[in-house]
Amino acid sequence: MKDTVLGKIIYYLFLVLVLLISVWLFVFSIGVIPLSEINSYIAFYYDGNWLVNLITALIAVFLFVVCIKLMFPGQKKRTFSGALVKNTELGVILVSIGTLNNIAQKAVRKFDEVKDVKSNIISEMDGITIQLKLMIMPDVIIPDITKKIQDEVKEYVEGVSGINVKEVQIFIDDLTHPQRSRVE
Repeated sequence: MKDTVLGKIIYYLFLVLVLLISVWLFVFSIGVIPLSEINSYIAFYYDGNWLVNLITALIAVFLFVVCIKLMFPGQKKRTFSGALVKNTELGVILVSIGTLNNIAQKAVRKFDEVKDVKSNIISEMDGITIQLKLMIMPDVIIPDITKKIQDEVKEYVEGVSGINVKEVQIFIDDLTHPQRSRVE
């Protein structure tokens, strides 16, 4: 019920009414307002005044409906945080961001020129953007290898997950130096 704006307004109105009723009961119970004054007030306003009776009835119906709605909220769709949704004719497929990161990194690790990869997935309404932070070998032509990596990552992630890859962004973090073995 609290998912919509109208639901939130009704919920907070209900809370305010319950708060007012609880304050009224507390004030009545400690004797700030004597019982005789409450009886005379009720007799004065409810004795033949149809507008007061109508307003009271509407408030009672409102409280009743909201109480029932809060007691039985109905079925709520369960969503998974950090997951991307792919709708198919048979149902919904949820793929976690972590899974997409692993798929993208696996595609990059196919290249011997890349020594380290870190990835970040940005979820958007019509697909994902993959950000890659790479450490590559020093003797690699950067424009050539990055184009190959972008094509491979896009094709591999879309093929495995079925989620549209809008962009593959690459940041070359560092060049590695091959370790030379020492002979002693």
